[in-house]
Amino acid sequence: MKEKQKNIYLDALEFGEKKLNEKKSISRNGLKEFLENKGYRFSTKEEKRLLDTLGKEAFSIYRGTDPSNRKYYLNITGYFKLLEYRGIKQARKYALWAIVITGLFLLVSIIFSIMEFCLN
Repeated sequence: MKEKQKNIYLDALEFGEKKLNEKKSISRNGLKEFLENKGYRFSTKEEKRLLDTLGKEAFSIYRGTDPSNRKYYLNITGYFKLLEYRGIKQARKYALWAIVITGLFLLVSIIFSIMEFCLN
């Protein structure tokens, strides 16, 4: 069953964060498989290029003595982009609540003003 797609970049960053917290590395194929399970496809040349660019921008390669044994980890830039996204998302939620509460107070103020005007 396919999970809901949000944004390929955010999904990759969240996967990288999860693996980083588990102290596990990520292989390029593991990232591709994870994203394909989310419903993304990499069949065209452009889609494959997107996956390659995503891997280069968000993940750092740790190269040991064996070049075939490459391990990828979420890099600091990718991690801070993920934190920035979460901060903006939370700020939007609080801004919406502030607008709703302000609207309620404005409505109450108008009602009291009308009542005062009618009583005088």
